[in-house]
Amino acid sequence: VRRLLAPRSHVPRCDALAVESPLVDAYFAALNAEEWERLASLFAPEATLHAPSGPTRTGREAIGLYFAALLSPYVAHHHEVVRAHDAGGVVTAEVHVRGELANGEAVEFDAVEIFDTSDNVISHLRRLHDSQRLRGKLALALAASPPINAANGSLSQLTPARLRAALALVRRGESFRLDGDWADGATGPACWSLPPRAGDGARHRLDVGIQARAVILDICADLDEPSGTDLVLGAADLVAAADERGVEIRSGDVVLLRAGSADRDGGVLLADREMGDWLAAIAPSGICIDRPALFRGADASDGAADLIMREELGLLVGVDWSLKAICADCALDDVWEALLISLPTRIEGDERYAANAVVIK
Repeated sequence: VRRLLAPRSHVPRCDALAVESPLVDAYFAALNAEEWERLASLFAPEATLHAPSGPTRTGREAIGLYFAALLSPYVAHHHEVVRAHDAGGVVTAEVHVRGELANGEAVEFDAVEIFDTSDNVISHLRRLHDSQRLRGKLALALAASPPINAANGSLSQLTPARLRAALALVRRGESFRLDGDWADGATGPACWSLPPRAGDGARHRLDVGIQARAVILDICADLDEPSGTDLVLGAADLVAAADERGVEIRSGDVVLLRAGSADRDGGVLLADREMGDWLAAIAPSGICIDRPALFRGADASDGAADLIMREELGLLVGVDWSLKAICADCALDDVWEALLISLPTRIEGDERYAANAVVIK
């Protein structure tokens, strides 16, 4: 409680805002300055506060704690009153809020605050905003923070903040298994393959499970079900496929790449320096494909190229994933991102892990 109520010296005081009610004006000034005790003193002893996605707060202490906790993720914030109307004891304020996180990301949203005032104190406050949209924005902004260390290769990108952002993607609650339908031509169970020299930390991360934002790219549909043996994709092809679907590949994502049945023994991503630099810059936590390998060499040494690229990038790779059903659903609703959950199990006598994966939209 003391930590939450302690004001932060780096948050500047702000001048009074242009609200007709001096009481409401003082409220926004104290809110922007994070002067929680002064803010609480503006409320009646038994005042109530209603806000989205939470219980009613009653009393000055509970109201002060609410605001301190609400704004604790931000290193700086500002509530700007866009328009206000005083109807004789009931003040309605339209507010634009901007907050800045420690990682430099900004979150902005609009809100409406309705004040009941009497005897020069606030007796009731109702705050209105799109709480679901705000949680999504905040989760996404927090997810931009880089991992604390990179000891586990691409699995280091699976930060708790990125998991919270991925959870916000679930809308319909419909699941799609990625390892149980072989109508797409898969030759074995969907598996994860760690980089050749992965450490114990990476193996432990697989043991506890993978939860991440999945970005789905149906290259097979883009190329009209290619049947030749010359399907080789560069970094620009992946960017174009994502842009075509209005989705962005971000750090920590698991990219689900449906390449189709062409040349099923080989990978499709060109194992060259451009691809390596692009993947290092984007830093996905993993890439999954519906083939037994991901990378293809410029010459005939596909197997060696695949190993070298995975090791160089420390990249977790999923192979033989069944992606036809999820891609078909994405084509219907034009939503190419979802929550991926995988509970891997070690395959006896093999270095690979059965993925046991689902995507939830």
